[in-house]
Formats: sequence, structure tokens, C-alpha cells
Amino acid sequence: MIKKIKIMLAAVLGVSLLASGAFQQGAYAISGSTPLPKQKAGNWEQLKYTWTTEANGNDFSGTVIGNGRIGARVAGGVATDTLQLNDKTFWSGEPGDVHSASRITALAETRRLLAEADTATSVTYRENKLKAAEEAAKGMWGRGSYASRYLPIGKLMLDVPGTAGFTNYSRELDLDRATVTTKYTVGTTTYTREVFASYPDNVIVMRISNNENKPMSMTARLTYPMEMTGHAAVQSSGNEITMTGTANYNLGRTSQWAAGRGTTFDSRLRVKTAGGTVTPTNGNLEISGANEIILTYANATSYKDPFTLPNPSQGGNDPAPIVTAIMNNAIVKSYGTLLNNHLNDYRKLFRRLWVEVNGNTGAAFDYIKTYQYSRYEIISVSRENTTDRPRNQQGMWNHEWIPETDSSHFLNENVQKHYANIETANLTEMGDPLWKWIKNLAISGAQTAQQDFGFDGWMAPQYSDIWAATPLADTNNEWAIWPMGGIWLMNTVYEHYLFTKDKSFLQNTAYPLMKGAAEFALDLLVTNKDGYLVTSPSTSPENKYKLSDNTLIAVSQGSSMDMALIRQLFHDVLEAASVLQANRADDLDLIHRITAATPHLLPFASGSQGELKEWNNDYPGKDPVHRHASHLVGLNLRDVLTKRGTPNLFEAARKSMELRGTGATIDKSYMWARLGEADKALQAHKLFQIDPNRNKYQTISAYVPELFVQSHAGEIELLPSLPTGWSSGKIVGVKARGGYELSIEWVNGQLVSAQIDSPFGTKPIVRYQNQLLNVDTDARIVFVNSSEVIVDNTAAELTGSWTSSTILSNYYGSNYLYASTKTGISKIKWKPNLPYSGTYKVYYKLPNGNISRATNAPFNVHDTTGDHIYYVNEQVTPSPGWVSLGNFTFTSGTNGYVELTNNANNEVVNADAVKFEFVSP
Repeated sequence: MIKKIKIMLAAVLGVSLLASGAFQQGAYAISGSTPLPKQKAGNWEQLKYTWTTEANGNDFSGTVIGNGRIGARVAGGVATDTLQLNDKTFWSGEPGDVHSASRITALAETRRLLAEADTATSVTYRENKLKAAEEAAKGMWGRGSYASRYLPIGKLMLDVPGTAGFTNYSRELDLDRATVTTKYTVGTTTYTREVFASYPDNVIVMRISNNENKPMSMTARLTYPMEMTGHAAVQSSGNEITMTGTANYNLGRTSQWAAGRGTTFDSRLRVKTAGGTVTPTNGNLEISGANEIILTYANATSYKDPFTLPNPSQGGNDPAPIVTAIMNNAIVKSYGTLLNNHLNDYRKLFRRLWVEVNGNTGAAFDYIKTYQYSRYEIISVSRENTTDRPRNQQGMWNHEWIPETDSSHFLNENVQKHYANIETANLTEMGDPLWKWIKNLAISGAQTAQQDFGFDGWMAPQYSDIWAATPLADTNNEWAIWPMGGIWLMNTVYEHYLFTKDKSFLQNTAYPLMKGAAEFALDLLVTNKDGYLVTSPSTSPENKYKLSDNTLIAVSQGSSMDMALIRQLFHDVLEAASVLQANRADDLDLIHRITAATPHLLPFASGSQGELKEWNNDYPGKDPVHRHASHLVGLNLRDVLTKRGTPNLFEAARKSMELRGTGATIDKSYMWARLGEADKALQAHKLFQIDPNRNKYQTISAYVPELFVQSHAGEIELLPSLPTGWSSGKIVGVKARGGYELSIEWVNGQLVSAQIDSPFGTKPIVRYQNQLLNVDTDARIVFVNSSEVIVDNTAAELTGSWTSSTILSNYYGSNYLYASTKTGISKIKWKPNLPYSGTYKVYYKLPNGNISRATNAPFNVHDTTGDHIYYVNEQVTPSPGWVSLGNFTFTSGTNGYVELTNNANNEVVNADAVKFEFVSP
């Protein structure tokens, strides 16, 4: 009977598929619609900035390049060209233990005085106590007035003869190529210098050529800062210049050196030419008669981390062999190879997001191009697996021995607003240096919390440096005694999880850090006279309020900024603990304490003008248009100040923004975008302009995606804050919380279409113009379940003899295949093109079986760890028909596969479709 059934199947319904070897049947299939491509289509050639005058190699007017660790500001000079050189790990100073138990005493005294002021029954008594608290808080001050300084390495300089009377000068930054190209003409000859910083090859490369293949001569030099004289050296040999130097080991503005102390660097410049000669002379390289010149620059420092003993500044790494290996690896590659490596690497990141408004013409394009420039900058300054150094106050480009604010990492707004761009901009990996640095901060911050506060957990102050210093600052209470930097950073850390849903990151990085920050926050809270929990002491950086006699005071209890940050942190810790099902004793204790504390946190209050109050008192601020608006930080968070969740407070925040006038940093444009005031957001934003200081600080443009999509309030809102006049456009590749990737298009100010790719198969709540949309029925919405990649038998590689059939029910697609059971001669391999690296659940689509089918069909799942064999009984009648083979780890692309052979029992082995369902990164 079995034999008869087999013959009937073959004769009536079967089509024999004979293969002497493997072959590919078409492309892989994804269930539902097609996800957005990783590299977006767009007129990338538009994204250029051009200057027609040379920059000054001694200021901030050059054009920046960087590979995430080393960078340069390119002046583009003709007779003398200058590249200001930087390495993110070259700082002054060393770690130091500056803790003091006396600060615990000062903390207790300050808290006592603030509590007495809180319960005061007369103005005079209260204000005397506040003045006394302001003075007592100075006992909490920590390190001296200065932190470590971010130092320049020096300069790469080219002295070029024969350029007098040049014409047609241009210097162009191509954002899509991450290259700076300088051109000028002498006579009939056009000379070109193209320079880029390569992440894959870890070098800066410059190519010098001309359109007439004329021989060229010039002198190449490396120079160190004059302040380093006596502590640096330059020498040349063959076709290479070596420059070495040492940073001062002390803090402060006067530099001190000592043997064995201070971070060291080793820089190399090597020259290759087509034709001509290269001669080392007095530490320089004299290049003569070359038709083409290629300069390759590499650098390394002794920095490893802040904790290497006995001396982290020189005990971490020996830079000489590191830079030698980098140079030797790069120099053997042709210029074309180096350039292609750079372009392929960079564009995989930069081309993830395309945005276009009004055809990218007119005034709107200036904003869009500035936004893309900000994406270029963060790629240049903060690459994955480069170092534990996030971008600093000036990005990474600094030529000054004593930079403004020491070019430190400021945590009372700057670090957070700079990194607000990475998630929505589809550049999530750029956070890697920041996460590593925060881990360093947590180690140092735990010591500070214990020794200077007597608290559990960890903290971070207003600013820090390469050594992850966490003691409080000094000079002025309005910034010095603010210990909330770590708590605000936790919002940035948890956002990374919300955008990626990376449980491994949540488990191993975010949640442990958040727990420590929450423990510190709980100890910082005290109960006020009304029974509310308030931070004490508290400030609103960098502002003060005025007493009745005009005395300026910084300290108080429970500033609005503090309470907003703690409220968000507590919410996030509880949510993270739930996701991770955290049930250790210390987890449960913390959850209990946070749950008990949250209802008693001091609520926000409105002032006499309907504004959100900045302090927990009725005193006016020292300046009604103060540059900071720290009390409005809730607009930058998720659950604290929202249009629908807290409508009254939301409107109070709007009033505060209006009253702040020209002030209100943190990112004024971002806050206006959250408030739905798109035109004000544009008015407040500084475009990337041609002025001497345009590169002094990084461009802030995180507000731009907020104009088109917002996802912070538990739903995806489309076009929530579209500027007047931005009538048509599209944004493709923007990310939303939940792991979603979107493409949004609008015409005449109205939504036309929105594709929502869901990497986990979840469906979001979607809102447009105050109406909820049905993602299944709204004609404007395309929902793509990109968590599933299904490879049908029609897209699999076949070996041997397989027969197509449709006689059995419950198959996937147009048919299924079967092969007679033998000894593994016939094989089928399902090879997916996976969009993400991570864990996938693998399923096999099993048609309804019968007794002729194998009970031990051998499926081999090949993932990153090797081969895994699973046997499937194909005689059963499954429901719904997808049989789980288990969870496996794959890299993105086509490296993994599932293979079935006919080495089984009974008569026939079936082969249908295989599904790969994304679980987590």
C-alpha cells in the first residue's frame, strides 16, 4: 500500500527535480512586505560643504575628519597646509584619590540647615538658614578648579613652493564620502589634496595629485605644541617621520612633568610617491619631483584605562609597537584600497538614513544638511570598539594647550544632548565608547558615594575627564555640588535598550548601572516637612535664586531637575527589573524601596505665571532668561512631561520656555520640537555656518527626527511637529523605541505613507494628528514583520533528486518537496539573508504527514557555534505546522543555514520552508 501511494504521488502530482550538484532557486523570501534596505536611496551627492578661502591652521576654522579615535582639522592652506592632530586618549593628569570624610560632615550640616529653613516660620529665619546652608555646602567641594585637560598632539604641515598666484581655490567636505578635498589652480594645472580618516585601517590618509601629472615638491613636517618643548621629539628616517611626546602629569593650568608620569604618544607619518625622491632632513621629509604623493599618518598613546596600576598614564600601553603595527598594515595597501575600505565602512553607517524636505531645496535644505553633518560628526568622533572615550566638549578636535572648559565631559547637559542623536539617527553603535566610559565612572563614583557622601551606589558630578574622576567640583555651588550626572546618564543608557531591545545590554550593562544610580538616589532623598521625598542638598545647574535682600543662593531641597531625573530613573529601574525578571535578594529589596518611595516623590508645581517652578520655593531666579533651563529636563525624558500623560505640567513647561526667551539650553530646539512648536525649534537652532568657531563645539541636531516621529510616550506619533513651509518630504531609516525602523512620506503637509519595520514582530500604537491609526487597515501604513525571514524550498539549494508535490495539505507557498530516503545523497540547504546579528528561533514548516514519511528527518542547523542536529517526526499532523528546532545565534547576512538530508528511515523525507524569527541581539 505504501509503495502504491508513492507511485501515485510521483506519477500524478510530482515533477522530478534532478540535480547532479547544488543550485540556487531564486532569492530568499521574507514574510509580509519587504523591509527597508540597510543602505537608503537618496541624492547623496547633494551633501557637501564648500569653502572658497583657506582656513587658518591656528584656530577652529578648519574642516574636521575623524575615525572615532584619531582626528584632524584640515586647514586646506595652499602654500602651507595644516592638519591639527588629535587622539581622544591624550589628556593631561593622572587619576588621584581626592576623597575626604570631612565632606560627609559638611553634607550632614547642609542638610540640617536646609531642613530648618524648610520648617521656618519667618522669612528672616528661613533666609539666614539658607545662607548658612550655602556656606556649609562649600565643605562638600572636591577637586581643585580644574580637571585633566584634553591636549593636542600637534600638527602635520606641508610647505609647498610654487603656489604664488593660485586661482580657483575650493575646499570641500563631502559628507557622504567623509573626505575633505582641497583644489587650486596654478597656471593650467589643477592640484588636488584629498584627505580622510579611516576606521578600518586606523589611519589618516592624504593623496596629493594634479591633472597634468606634473612633478611636485614639498616639505612634510610634524610639529608638537610649543608647551611640550623639552618633553617631545621629532626625527625622520627613510620615508617616515616619528614624533613622540609626553603630557604633563598634573591638573591645573601650569604644566608639570616628571619621569615615568604623564600619558605618552607616538605619531608616525610615512610617505609614498609615484616618481621623485623622499629625503629625510632635520626631522622633516623633503619630497621632490613626485607625480603623486600619498601621506599616511598613525598615532597611539599609552592610555589603556583609568585603573591600571601602578600608574595608568604610562603603565597601560607601549604606543610604539601599536603604532608600528598600524602603519605597517596600512602602508602596504594602495590608495584605492584604503579609500574603498574607508568608503564601504563609513557608508554602511551614514547611508542608513535619508531625509529630504521640499526636494532638498531652499532654506529647508540648510537644516537637513546640518542634521546630516551632525550624523557625520558623531560617526567621526564615537566609533564602536575604538576606546572608552566618548566625545568631549569639543568633539575630539582641539588645538589649544588650555582649551576652554578643559574640553571635559560635562554631565549637566552636554554629554546627554550630544548622544541624544545616535538612536533616532540609526547610529546606535556610536554609543559604545560612552557605555564603556560610564562603567569607568561607576567604579570611581562608587568610591565617591561611599567616602564623600556615606551613600550606597555610585554617582557622577557636573563634569569628568579621561580618568573618570567623580569627586565634586568647586568654585561655585550652582554647579559644584550637583551629584546627579550619573542619574541623568542612566536615561541615555536605558534609551539604548528601548531602541534596540538588546536584553544582553540590559542585563550586563544598563541594569547594573541603573541599580547603582538608584541606590545613590534613594540615599540622596530626605523627607521634607510635608512628607515628600526631596533631594538634599539640591541645585538647578547652573542657576541661582534671589532672596529678599538679593543674595544669590544655589542650594535648596528638591529642585525640579533633580526630581524629574529621579522620577524617570525609578520608573526605568522597575521596568528593567520586570523585563529581566530580576529576583535576587538585592533586586527585590531595591524594587521594594523604589516602589515605596515613588508615590512620595515631591510633585512638580506651577508658579505665579503658570510656569513650571524651578525650585521648591517661591524665590525668583537670578536671570529670567538664564542660559540653562534645567527644570525643563523632563521634556527631554520620556514619561515625566508629556502632552497626554501630564497635560497641565506640559503646558507649564511650555510657559517656562516662553519666559526663558533667548535662554533655555539643554537643547532648546529639541524641547520646542517635543512641545510641538516646530517653527520655534528651527528658530532656536544654529545651522552649520562658516564662521571661525563653527567647529569649536559639535553640532546639535537631535531635534530633527523629533519633527517627523516621536516615540517617547509609549506610542509612535507621525509628523508631530512639522515646520510651516516644509510641505513635502520623506525620512527613511529613522528609528523609534521598540526597535522600529520607519519610512515616512508627506505631501502638502499631510501624511501619504509610513512603513514601519518591526524586528520583533510587535505592533506599535500609532498616532497621527491626534488620531490613533490601525496599522492593519489604514491604507497609509505598511507594517513589516521583519522579525521573520522565511526561506521556502523554492529558494533553497538542492543536491540530488527531489520531487515537487502538493498532495499533502498545510504546506508553505506553492508546493513542498520530497525525496526517497537513502543515505544522504539528496540534500536541501535553506540559507537565509538575516538582517540582524543575534539569537533567532528556527522553525521548520511541516506539511501534514502520513505513514510513508520519515520519523527521524535529520535537520542540521549551522550557526556561529557550529552544527546542531535535530530529528523531526514528519508523520504527524502539526498545528499550525511550524516545528521549532530551537534557538540559535547567527551573524547578519548569509553565514548560517539549515540543511536536511534524505538519510532517514521509512519511505520519504519532506522538505518545505524554514523560518528564522529574530529574538534578540
